[in-house]
Amino acid sequence: MLDGHAGATRFVDGGRHSDRAASSILRSALQAGQGRAT
Repeated sequence: MLDGHAGATRFVDGGRHSDRAASSILRSALQAGQGRAT
């Protein structure tokens, strides 16, 4: 979960010009994290 979140954070930091793509990846990462936690 932390690794996935860190990866998403790096993507956002490295590609701020792609807010839509970043938001999509962040949502996917959060959903994946919640699924694993549950």
